[in-house]
Amino acid sequence: MHYARIPRELWKDRIWRSKQMGFNCMQMYVFWNATEGKENQWDFSDNLDLDAWLTMIQDAACTRRPRRSLLLREWEHGGFSVLAHDQAGHDFARP
Repeated sequence: MHYARIPRELWKDRIWRSKQMGFNCMQMYVFWNATEGKENQWDFSDNLDLDAWLTMIQDAACTRRPRRSLLLREWEHGGFSVLAHDQAGHDFARP
């Protein structure tokens, strides 16, 4: 589940629905480019609050598996920080 794409007020519902379908593990990408829009300025507010998301999953007795993998065309710059993209001069979404 992509926590950053789900409004925070719906997190508990989405986790509950997953549990009702028999899931006991939640896997999610961590969107670096959403949390560090400017160099060394981190934003973990609202639906970017990774700690709150992981805690809510733990409270639901589910295993948590955050991922930092490349998102390819699913998210701008593959989920990598725009800063990393600009500094490297490389489009991470392309091989």
